[in-house]
Amino acid sequence: MRTILSNKISNSAINDEDFLLLTGDHGYALFDEIRTNRPDQFVNVGIMEQALISMASGLSKVNFKPVCYGLASFVPIRVLEQIKFDVCLPKLPVKMIGDGAGLIYTHLGNSHLCAEDMAALMPLPHIEIYAPGDKEEMRICYDEFYNSDNPAYMRVGKCDNPNINEEKLVSTEPYFTHKADTKICFVSSGAMLGTVNKFAKEMNVSHVSVMKLKPISNNLISMLKEFDHIIFFEEHVRKGGVVSAVTDLFIDHNEPLPKIDYFCLNSSFIDKAGTYQYALSEHGISIEQMRTRLNDIL
Repeated sequence: MRTILSNKISNSAINDEDFLLLTGDHGYALFDEIRTNRPDQFVNVGIMEQALISMASGLSKVNFKPVCYGLASFVPIRVLEQIKFDVCLPKLPVKMIGDGAGLIYTHLGNSHLCAEDMAALMPLPHIEIYAPGDKEEMRICYDEFYNSDNPAYMRVGKCDNPNINEEKLVSTEPYFTHKADTKICFVSSGAMLGTVNKFAKEMNVSHVSVMKLKPISNNLISMLKEFDHIIFFEEHVRKGGVVSAVTDLFIDHNEPLPKIDYFCLNSSFIDKAGTYQYALSEHGISIEQMRTRLNDIL
């Protein structure tokens, strides 16, 4: 997934002379190609993410097309005020990428973990939110994200997940990765895609992937109404992520909600640094913990 992101960024620079990539001293090898081939379109502002967003706002006003890159714990969490007033208030098409979302940087401790980025951005006016889960979702999300006339944020979690989509997607609409003749449906977003798709096939349960969370597609209502039980999966706290987005959609359209279960991050810090699966286990959502609980639920 990171390779697709790197290639997309480089192609944006090649195809659009107004493109600028701004980073707060993050990214490194991800940007080797653009630094080599388009050095004038790469700006490392240093460790001052607030200024990064404000610079991007100003550059957007003079017709540049800035993309801001940082770890999700810094972009958007450290710069929420700047996003709110410098980007969303004037409705500028500044694009923001939050890498390492969720628990993937667990070895660096709580300062580099981010479980609440989408929740922080969801209430802000105008902003679009994307959370791709494999390289094909990344491709289609980046294309829409970059070409949008609105502020936009793309959440990038664990990047070495298996590719679920063998054929090209045509839009960021939610879609079934697996369909089964049961009244139960799994719904996932972002880095959970590969794991949940595997569970769905093993357990013969339908599975819907949601890669664009704001604005969320009304098509989800017709897709999910046929099910009596929906089980959500996301590497984000329950409030403000895919669980909230989908249930709010049903409530806003006066549609009855089915039975709901969810696998999400707890609203808590990790106690110890360790492997990625260890960090997930502190939240009860390691692969084996989810499989055990799913067997009990089903």
